[in-house]
Amino acid sequence: MEHDRIGKHEMLWYFCVFSILGLIIETIFCYATTGNIESRKGFLILPVCPIYGVGAVIIIYVLQFVEHKILKLAIVSFVAGSIIEYVLSFILESIYGNRFWDYSWLTYNINGRIALRYSAFWAIVGIVIAKVIKPLIDKIICKIKIKWIDGLIFAIFLFDALLTTWAVQTYTSRTIKKYENKYEEIVLEENTNILKKTIHYIENSIFSDETMRKIFPNIRIRGNEGQEIYVTHILDYDERVRK
Repeated sequence: MEHDRIGKHEMLWYFCVFSILGLIIETIFCYATTGNIESRKGFLILPVCPIYGVGAVIIIYVLQFVEHKILKLAIVSFVAGSIIEYVLSFILESIYGNRFWDYSWLTYNINGRIALRYSAFWAIVGIVIAKVIKPLIDKIICKIKIKWIDGLIFAIFLFDALLTTWAVQTYTSRTIKKYENKYEEIVLEENTNILKKTIHYIENSIFSDETMRKIFPNIRIRGNEGQEIYVTHILDYDERVRK
């Protein structure tokens, strides 16, 4: 069977579209299950959930070599989605030192990183992607011929990814210090150089606890005994103590 190989142009746009769709899906799912509208963003600025973008790109790439019959699409998507989610969970925890999701409370989970329920979801997603969404997206992106647009979009995503890494590491590091009662607010002197002042402003104003907890309400850190603790719980306790 012959296939049209997917290029960088297509992969970039698949990533963008499915990252946005992922955020919409996560927001709706959260509201349907909890009754709350909660931030499910994966980046600090852009309204995206990048795990869906990464997952969709890999699944689309793999599925191009699979005969598009429902059962085959479901099986391959189930396996590929599970692997992607497990690996991304491990990578994100290695980078940030904490988890963005944990399925330990569900039956049939592996190390809390993946669970049967959500792996089944990937199977359904793979079928919908291959049969419905991808053909629609292809009709649009084949008309995008301006080369610099791809470069601009890639640069924006890269900038936001780096900024998010900095923000989350600052946020969790600050929270760990509060958890260990080692946090002290830094007051800069008037003669402090402009670079240090800028960094201080970004980390304490733009990456403030109030802002970060709204954007990333489900970030967890590990306690002294290895248990996972919601950052928001630590901050709530710290605020009560300060009052």
